[in-house]
Amino acid sequence: MDLWSLSIGFLLGVVVAIVIAWVAVSRASERRLVAIEKDAQDQIQRAMQEARDADLAHRETKERLIALELARAAVPVAQPAADKAPSLANSNRDRPSYSRPAANNLKRIRGIGRAVEKRLNGMGITTISALAELGPDQIKSIEERLGFPGRVEREAWIVQARALSEADARDRA
Repeated sequence: MDLWSLSIGFLLGVVVAIVIAWVAVSRASERRLVAIEKDAQDQIQRAMQEARDADLAHRETKERLIALELARAAVPVAQPAADKAPSLANSNRDRPSYSRPAANNLKRIRGIGRAVEKRLNGMGITTISALAELGPDQIKSIEERLGFPGRVEREAWIVQARALSEADARDRA
C-alpha cells in the first residue's frame, strides 16, 4: 500500500466518523426537541384548562352577583309616614299615567336599553316573564336578529329576567 491509498482511507474514515457523529447529534437534538415540544403542549393544555375553569367561575360568580343584586332591589323599602295629609294641589290622582307597568319594562334588565327593548318588542318579547321563558334556540335566534352573538348569556338577560319575574310574583302575592 502506498501513501496515497492510506491517505484516502484515512480521509474516508474521518468523513464516515463525521457523518456518524452528525447523525448521532441530530437524533439526540431531535429527541430533546420532541421532549421540549411535549412539555410546551402540556403547559398549553394546563393553561387552557385553567382559563376555562376561571371563565366558568367568573360566569357563575357574575350570575350569583346579578341574582343577589336583583333580590336586593326587589326588597321593598319602607316609606316614612307623612306628617300631614297630602295636598290636593300636588296630587297626581287626576292625571292619567302613560307609563307601562313595571313588569313589562324590559329596560329593567341590565344590558337592555330603549333601542334593544323596541327591537325585542318587535319580535314579540314584550314582558320580562316572556324573556325569562326563552329556550336556547329562541335565544340564538334573537341574538342573530339583534346582531349580538353571545350577548344574552354574557349579560345574563335570562338570569336577570327570571329573578325579576320571581320578585314581581312575590310582590303581587
